[in-house]
Amino acid sequence: MNKYICSRCADKLGLKTSARTSDPLQSQYQVDKWYKHTIPSTSIGYQTLFDSRSGDYYAGVIYDAVDLGFVEEDDQSRLNILYCPSTGSRIGRAFARGQDLGPQDMVRVVKWSEEAGIHAMLDGSSDFSAARCSRCGGPVL
Repeated sequence: MNKYICSRCADKLGLKTSARTSDPLQSQYQVDKWYKHTIPSTSIGYQTLFDSRSGDYYAGVIYDAVDLGFVEEDDQSRLNILYCPSTGSRIGRAFARGQDLGPQDMVRVVKWSEEAGIHAMLDGSSDFSAARCSRCGGPVL
């Protein structure tokens, strides 16, 4: 089961200080991930697409997520940062083999402690509406 730490507690614990955001498009791996989440493809099983294809926009959402987002520890002990600019707002869409699955309103930043690995994708805030911080008990959204 995933654990969540709100942004305030994550900041107090220094959890996000190791985030490598100097250049989220510095490696070919990161550029490939940027393309994956900005250019539609019917050959990808599940894909989220940001509404904007701009590299500056993509880097900006990573910076915002690291600055303002909460931390998720998944069942494999990986740490992700999630950020919802505004619940219910639309910043992109999800697709399965090109079929539109609907709007997404949340940014998920993964591999954020890896200089050449940090990248972002989209998620839906409804999955986290009842999530509580494992430190203070407050809501993460």
